[in-house]
Amino acid sequence: MEFSELTAELVAVTLEHLGRDARLNGDQIRVIWAPYMDQPMIGQIRTSLEEPSVFVRQSLAATIDDGAVLTFEGCDYKVVNRDPAQNGLVHLILRPDYD
Repeated sequence: MEFSELTAELVAVTLEHLGRDARLNGDQIRVIWAPYMDQPMIGQIRTSLEEPSVFVRQSLAATIDDGAVLTFEGCDYKVVNRDPAQNGLVHLILRPDYD
């Protein structure tokens, strides 16, 4: 079995057991909610903005545009950035959608 196949299997099992349901632009997906919230910085100063984040499959992340709306546990968030995690998952940076 190749490394990419092992990684895909690991991601599938991880999402199955640790993932939670969310909606992305109305479609149901499985995500891993990151247990921390980043605060973006301006220079050395931390802002008071919340940046929650989730992990999604790399193949799904390729189809997600910035500004897409992710609904998780009744709250809407906009995708503002992404960071490949190099393990078959992509870290999506979110901001609360107050619109």
